[in-house]
Amino acid sequence: MEYFEPLREVLDELTGKQDVVRAHAQTRNTVSTELHGMTTDLSSCFRATRVG
Repeated sequence: MEYFEPLREVLDELTGKQDVVRAHAQTRNTVSTELHGMTTDLSSCFRATRVG
């Protein structure tokens, strides 16, 4: 089984490690959600100050 390890390392380098890719995707999703919330808040503040 040891002779499969070099192949596994090469494939990991080419395709990424699934848990790492999943963690990065979750982080980007969290950032996206936060940014969307910030734009909603900023839009509300802008409309409130413009009307008044």
